[in-house]
Parts: sequence; C-alpha cells; structure tokens
Amino acid sequence: MVAQKEVSTGEWPPYYDKLKPKLAKAGGRLLAETLPEWVAGNIEAISQDHTNASYVGKFDSDDGKIDFSDPAETNLRKIRAFTDWPKAHFYHGDNRVIITKAHREDGELIIDKVKTSGHTVMDYEGFQKQF
Repeated sequence: MVAQKEVSTGEWPPYYDKLKPKLAKAGGRLLAETLPEWVAGNIEAISQDHTNASYVGKFDSDDGKIDFSDPAETNLRKIRAFTDWPKAHFYHGDNRVIITKAHREDGELIIDKVKTSGHTVMDYEGFQKQF
C-alpha cells in the first residue's frame, strides 16, 4: 500500500450509485498526487493491515434478495449496496419487485420506491394499492 485517504460517505449507509463516483474522484486525485512521488522513490510501500481488511466473493442474483426477517439495518445496507447489480428485491407472487429507495425509521425498514417488471419506479404505497 502506498497511499490511503478517508472519504466522507455522507448519509450512512450510502447508496452505491452515489458512493461510486465519489470514490472514483477521490481515487483519481490520490493517484495523481501519489504517482509522481512513488515513481521518484519518495514513498515506501507498507503492508496492508490484514486484521482490518475484508474480502467479498462474487455476488449472484440471490444476494440481492431481501429477507424481511433480517434486521432493518441489514436490509437497508443491502438495498443501498445493490442499486446497480444484483438489485435488492423481493417476490410478490411470481413478480420480482426491485427496491430502489428505502430508509430506516424508529428501527424499522421503510420502503419508499419500487420497480416491477415492465413498470416504471413507483411509490411503495402505490405498489401496495395496485398489487
């Protein structure tokens, strides 16, 4: 490891699609600052602290499935992490329902917006009335 930098995530947990460009921009800046110093031999690499490192394997579509018996925080993190793929979802009958926006209130998961196959994003209340 030759450089690291803290990046404010703002709202916690952050939505992946908002965090990704923020990290890309910060990473690009850090690379531009660090690379000349690295090439000049002014920076010495250090080993990563493996006790603070994490590893995540490849995701599959089932990883996005919401289990409503899980804690609200677990499901909220899953919803916000999987905005790109595999999409946080549940099934209503045979229909896959993608959760696009949610928040936590008084320890409960509140679903704000969903998308069903062939439909645009809609308020969860509207979904409940329609389906």
